[in-house]
Amino acid sequence: MYDPDHRRSLLKFGHIYRQARGNVSLYHAPRQSEGDFENWPQKDVRFICVTDAGRILGLGDLGANGAGIPIGKLQLYTACAGVPPAIPAPMYLDAGTNNEQYLHDPLYLGMRKTRPATADLFLSWTNSSRRVQEVFPKCCIHFEDWTGTDAVHLLQRYRDKVLRL
Repeated sequence: MYDPDHRRSLLKFGHIYRQARGNVSLYHAPRQSEGDFENWPQKDVRFICVTDAGRILGLGDLGANGAGIPIGKLQLYTACAGVPPAIPAPMYLDAGTNNEQYLHDPLYLGMRKTRPATADLFLSWTNSSRRVQEVFPKCCIHFEDWTGTDAVHLLQRYRDKVLRL
């Protein structure tokens, strides 16, 4: 179980946001989405933790408020596993949210639209993951807190198609 303060901070992420920390990849039509990875300041990214924030800490769909999850996860990589802090990159795939509270919150940071169908989201991520592998060929992708069983399906889909350590 996570600390109650951690949960509260995610629920109010847009209200306490101060500066960018990570890459936000916007969902586009599935065949157009490739991510904006060339602009990442570090050129030797070895780990990306990515979420669509569809199922966070038992709280459900937090949309862009879940962007803190990959940030924190990669900080654990550094603190607990000795991963140099310059080589991980947190990433949030902003595909909208089905949470009505956030869609109407003036401080919500994400796209104000409902989530696409799972098949469209997967196709969009397929294009983005190809681009990740082109720009960061030594990168390991960690899926975190995706909607329902999506992460299991993503792992099955990419298990033999991307870098294995």
